[in-house]
Amino acid sequence: MLTKIRSAFSSNKSRSFHLFQIEPSLLCNIRCVMCPWIEHRAASGGHMSWETFSKIAENLHLAQEVDLTGGGEPLCNQQISDMVKTVKVAGCRVGFSTNGSLLTKSLAEELTRLGLDWISFSVDAANANTYEAIRRGASFEKVITNIDALNQI
Repeated sequence: MLTKIRSAFSSNKSRSFHLFQIEPSLLCNIRCVMCPWIEHRAASGGHMSWETFSKIAENLHLAQEVDLTGGGEPLCNQQISDMVKTVKVAGCRVGFSTNGSLLTKSLAEELTRLGLDWISFSVDAANANTYEAIRRGASFEKVITNIDALNQI
């Protein structure tokens, strides 16, 4: 598939679209009080399959940038690194929004090596009590530690 994407990229340098938003997962590892997706998660089937992503990826040469964010936590999809790599091979900028709780040091190193262009973190408070009341199941300290580890990399 990567050969097909490279070929499409080299033969068609016009980028018709500024942004593709691709949702790698509707699942999430925490339960935020404001989340509109909680009711839909049980029936969703979870993650985007690699087969579906591959079909979308055939058209990445049309986009300047890809946002791997949706109704779930992108890092719940264990193929997120492969998705980032595929998007980069297609010549697009790539990033995603995350709650940060699953961003291990090794994953941060891998995403950095792959050329992740941007990442945003959903942090709704400046102290643990308020944050953990909003982002139920998350640890404020762990998220701040994960963000700091990425920053150090």
